[in-house]
Amino acid sequence: YRDRVFGYEKALKELGLFSHRDLVCWGGPWFEEGAARLKRMLSKNITAITGASDCLVHGAVEVFRSWGISVPEGISAVGLGGSSSPEDRYSMLTTMRVDWEEMGRQAALRLLMRIEGSGNEDVKLRIPAELVVKNSCRELKGGEKIKERKPVG
Repeated sequence: YRDRVFGYEKALKELGLFSHRDLVCWGGPWFEEGAARLKRMLSKNITAITGASDCLVHGAVEVFRSWGISVPEGISAVGLGGSSSPEDRYSMLTTMRVDWEEMGRQAALRLLMRIEGSGNEDVKLRIPAELVVKNSCRELKGGEKIKERKPVG
């Protein structure tokens, strides 16, 4: 996930914005731990979240809703993965669609090359992703501030 954080920081820099390390949250596998981290993030008056997977961000959206915070009116959310099924529970989530099949194909090819002895060097591959805008983000107009939130829990 470090490459994703690096990409986030690089994109902010290219836009002339500052990266705030205290806004990057490394989570654990437990729901309660994730909810506690979300609560701490909300105290920083954030306007949006993103996460390492659609599933993770969907969980955050459900926690926000249980706290009375609507998406996208109260907070925007962007996932990563890009499930293509319109019936699934992530259908409203703006996401970065990743070509998992191509990623797997490239990983298998690199593994076979190493087994055969022709691929010993470390290679970084960039698999293109596509932003799929749905219903979990809203645009903040120039200078617009988010509404004050009541403290959670």
